[in-house]
Amino acid sequence: MNPETDNNQPFYPDEREEDEHLPKRKACLSLFLITVGILIFTLGWRITIQKGFSKGWTLIVFGVAVFIPGTYMARILALTYLGREGYNYQMLANH
Repeated sequence: MNPETDNNQPFYPDEREEDEHLPKRKACLSLFLITVGILIFTLGWRITIQKGFSKGWTLIVFGVAVFIPGTYMARILALTYLGREGYNYQMLANH
């Protein structure tokens, strides 16, 4: 079944071609960035509450800056895996 030619049929992840597999390194990097971003943001938030805004704002900004690319990668990976039209693994940057 080819999703480009069969517009009436739903596309399921197990029906995709063999060369389209989930890139494990990019999935791990995405989860790592999300986790580190949340941890740094939380640390910055706690420092801001305890010592003031001037002490913790840089960690908050850095945590958000790390979290955003992780969620972007996770979204593309999830939508591609689910077979959403217009998404593919080549949309992710090569490292």
